[in-house]
Amino acid sequence: MPLAKHTGLVIESRRLGEADQEFTLLCDTGLKKKFISKGIQKSKSRTILATELGSKVSVDSYDHARKEIFHCKEIHLEERFENAKSDYIHIVTLNSFCEITRELTPEGEAEPINYLFLLAAIEALNKYSFQTIILPFFKLRLLANNGYISKKFYCNKCEEELVEYASLEAQSLSFYCKNCKPNRENSIGIHNFFRKMFTTKYEDLIKEHWNPELIAMSDEVLNTFLKSSLNLKLKSLELLYQQA
Repeated sequence: MPLAKHTGLVIESRRLGEADQEFTLLCDTGLKKKFISKGIQKSKSRTILATELGSKVSVDSYDHARKEIFHCKEIHLEERFENAKSDYIHIVTLNSFCEITRELTPEGEAEPINYLFLLAAIEALNKYSFQTIILPFFKLRLLANNGYISKKFYCNKCEEELVEYASLEAQSLSFYCKNCKPNRENSIGIHNFFRKMFTTKYEDLIKEHWNPELIAMSDEVLNTFLKSSLNLKLKSLELLYQQA
């Protein structure tokens, strides 16, 4: 059986017994693969940090088409992203990135864009430290990249451009004009904020001064969509909002 080499990000990890570690890797090909690293908890030559959530690693394994979990022969830590794990709020934010990506990446299907976007999010957290705007930015971009929402923001019914008024249905993440959905709360601020996050690089976005209330409302809209439309109940987000 030939030796296979994989590079990717650890998106799930748990201890097995006293010495072993099971972890899920989101490979740079976009595939999710599960591995067991035997004896790594007590190893003097292999660092346990390589199986840590959010670490970028390379793995040598003997893959078998009929197996769901592969034996990890060697694992090498390429990047730990120290600052992204510098304190509790950074760790929980990183955890939420990994959990959301894991849930939105189908089993057995290659989604390389998910790997690239998760890597970019972790690198941004590591470089710029935690900022609340990173939460809606990450969720919005990841949902759009996976086809759950549209990158074009116009009236969901008549397709008219939304300028001064936008009615929002959070459960479907749809916006409507005043003619199609009148007498509702005006959510044009959230609409414009979403559009801005699609057209602006993160490094430029954080240079602007954003209303904390607008960030919080936008993030809650995305959480509602994740729960109601995709039925995702993310434990890491609950922990995060207790601290943020």
